[in-house]
Amino acid sequence: MKYSKQLWIVVFFVGVLTPQFSFTQCSIFKSEIKDVQEYMNQVAQLTDSLSTSLEIASFDANSRNARKNANIAKKLLGEAVNIAYDASEKMEEAFYYSEQCGTKDVLSNTIASERQTVDTRNVIDEAFENAKKGITANTLGNLQYYMRITQRLLRNVKDSAEQAAYFADMAHYSCEHNEDQVFGSNK
Repeated sequence: MKYSKQLWIVVFFVGVLTPQFSFTQCSIFKSEIKDVQEYMNQVAQLTDSLSTSLEIASFDANSRNARKNANIAKKLLGEAVNIAYDASEKMEEAFYYSEQCGTKDVLSNTIASERQTVDTRNVIDEAFENAKKGITANTLGNLQYYMRITQRLLRNVKDSAEQAAYFADMAHYSCEHNEDQVFGSNK
C-alpha cells in the first residue's frame, strides 16, 4: 500500500509537470531562436548599409575620401561583429532548449541555423580584421586591397546571415508546443 501511494504521487507529478516542463522549455527555445533570427536579420541589414562605404573605400582615387569611407565601414563592421557574437551566444542557448523540446524538424532547422550563425560570425570577424588592416595601411593601394577583400567577405556574410535567419524562423515555426497542448484546451 505504501509503495502504490508513492507510485501514484510520482505518476501524478510526472503527468502534470512533464507537459508543463516541456512547454516551458519550448517557450524558452522559441524566445531564444527568435532573438537569433532578429540578430541575423540585423547583420544582413548592416551589410547593406556597408556596401556604399566599402565601394568608395575600395575604388575611390582620392585617398582622404577612401580613408573616410573605410572608417565608416569599420565602425559598421564593428557593430555587425558584436551582433554576430550576440547571436552565437543566443544560438548556444537555443540549441540546448531545442534538444529539450525538439522534434526532428526543430532540431534539424536549429542545427542548420547554428552552422550559418557560426559561419556568419567567423566571416564577419575576418572581414573586420581586413578592414582594420586597410585603415592602418600606408598606401591607398593597400587600403583598397584590404577593402576589396572585406567587400568579398561581406557577400558571404550576407548570404550566411540570411540563411541563419531563415533556418531560425523554420525552427521557431516547427516548434509546435503550445499552451493548448499542455493543458488540453480546445480554443
